Amino acid sequence: TDAAINPGNSGGALLDIEGRLIGINTAILSRSGGFTGVGFAIPINQARSIAEQLVKHGRVDRAYLGVQTQPLEAELSSMFNVTQGALVVEVQPDTPAEKAGLKSGDIITKVDETAIRDTRHLQMTVTRLTPGTEAKIEYLREGKPATAKVKLTSLPGQTRNPGDRFGGSGSDHKDIGVLNGVGVGDIAADLREQLNLPSRIVGAIITEVEPDSASARAGLREGDIILELDRRPVRNADEAVKLSEEIKGPKVLVRLWRNGASRFLVVDETK
Repeated sequence: TDAAINPGNSGGALLDIEGRLIGINTAILSRSGGFTGVGFAIPINQARSIAEQLVKHGRVDRAYLGVQTQPLEAELSSMFNVTQGALVVEVQPDTPAEKAGLKSGDIITKVDETAIRDTRHLQMTVTRLTPGTEAKIEYLREGKPATAKVKLTSLPGQTRNPGDRFGGSGSDHKDIGVLNGVGVGDIAADLREQLNLPSRIVGAIITEVEPDSASARAGLREGDIILELDRRPVRNADEAVKLSEEIKGPKVLVRLWRNGASRFLVVDETK
């Protein structure tokens, strides 16, 4: 958008000339810090969907297809004889895409009634759907059109299982070890790409932090990657849970990855 967005008014309404809400202002492209004519906003349909999920479920669940794609640049468009779509580079194992029979080299052209323009459009279209939705995928394989029915699942790293929660789960569980009230998940390849995580970063992603927990008060957030607990490396969610039960506490030193950098936090279960 070319609407003037300056420090202090991000998060405000973006209106069209008729006063209709079309987006939520978020950021500007600027080297000086002031408005230079280029701004960015979240489309209102996307913002509405997020708000409705937060009100209904308290969290946002994004659907997952399970493919890695790349843009159709000029040479590829010519080679595949297509002008738009998302070129499948890899199909992740044991995912909706694999179960539906999608393969590397397929070009996804449509999801339900939405024509797919490019890779980013495919990602946005899929993540707006609800996990469990059965979607119709139209694609080209060796130039021939094909259709598949796909039952979408939750984006890896969002699913919260009883075994992936520090201190157990349920209303009658006993607090064991440290980081009680924190949920974690594994970092799947798709999620790693979405978060732009370097290959050297391994750990467990935080999927939930109870607001009244010691971890929340210490500053742990959803989306943080736990790298170490008390200087002991964490490679996945199961390992994180196991370590949290072994550490006596009540204090634990947490090394995590956030916003492209690592940092330490101390969580004190007595606070």
